[in-house]
Amino acid sequence: MLLASDALALKALRFGFVGALSGLVFAVTTTILTGEIGLNPKLASVVGYLASMPPNFVGNRHFAFKSENMLSEDLLRFILLHAGNILLTVFAMGAVVDLLQLHYLFGIIAAIVVVPCVNFATMNWWVFRKAVGRPQPGPNIFRDRV
Repeated sequence: MLLASDALALKALRFGFVGALSGLVFAVTTTILTGEIGLNPKLASVVGYLASMPPNFVGNRHFAFKSENMLSEDLLRFILLHAGNILLTVFAMGAVVDLLQLHYLFGIIAAIVVVPCVNFATMNWWVFRKAVGRPQPGPNIFRDRV
């Protein structure tokens, strides 16, 4: 049996894997929209973030956090968390591009570094938390037979 800290570390590792894939979707989408199409970097970062949300939700719900909660409950909390993250992403991109006068790629890097730190804690303790009072699946009498 894993200790609580071992389980949390394993969850963080799986979260990092899902996050790397989501970050790649975000970075590629934002880069194409900004570099190839000429879209404003702040708007492109919102579209890139939205494009990364579906694989992020599925990967985190089923792989990283292995949630057994109702889909609608997890999805609502996930959407609320990420609505705040979109604001954070736009703020980071605006700060990098408008205030610091840096290339938009630094805004992508800032979003990829800052947002996951907030997300892991929030997803672990709120979005995909085990439902209190709801019975967890018990032994399967067909599977557990000898």
